[in-house]
Amino acid sequence: MSHKWYAIQTYAGSEMAVKRAIENLVVDHGIPEKLAQILVPTEDVIEIKNGKQKIKERSLYSGYVFANLELDTSLWHLIQSLPKVSRFIGEAKKPSPLSEKDVKQIIEKASTHAIIKPNIFFFIFFPSFLSFYFSLSLLFVGLLGYFSSRNYKQMDK
Repeated sequence: MSHKWYAIQTYAGSEMAVKRAIENLVVDHGIPEKLAQILVPTEDVIEIKNGKQKIKERSLYSGYVFANLELDTSLWHLIQSLPKVSRFIGEAKKPSPLSEKDVKQIIEKASTHAIIKPNIFFFIFFPSFLSFYFSLSLLFVGLLGYFSSRNYKQMDK
């Protein structure tokens, strides 16, 4: 049997933990020859918080780990039973290997890891004292409307 690439769906944000768990699993069970490579494509993103720039690594395919495996039923069930692993991608609940075209595209995207993209956040600045006065004016208008409608009702009687 030869190694083929498979997509493993994980909980979003747990890709690296699943990668380490699979690597430990094959070593613990004495089957490192069944795992040729495991890939979590990432990109660097610049985040600006409190005026400071940080470079953060983010997964390109959130919720997916790609593994080049010699997959048999026992290894499939071992990986499937790991925490934070949802399932293997495939048809009829059976893992399907990825096409060479898809694998080439994933590896190509992973190799362009050095490109840094800005992560842009939009903040609406509304000073707290203005917020307080705005809330107070809404309260006043609401109370004014309430009491004026009560006065009209009492005048009708």
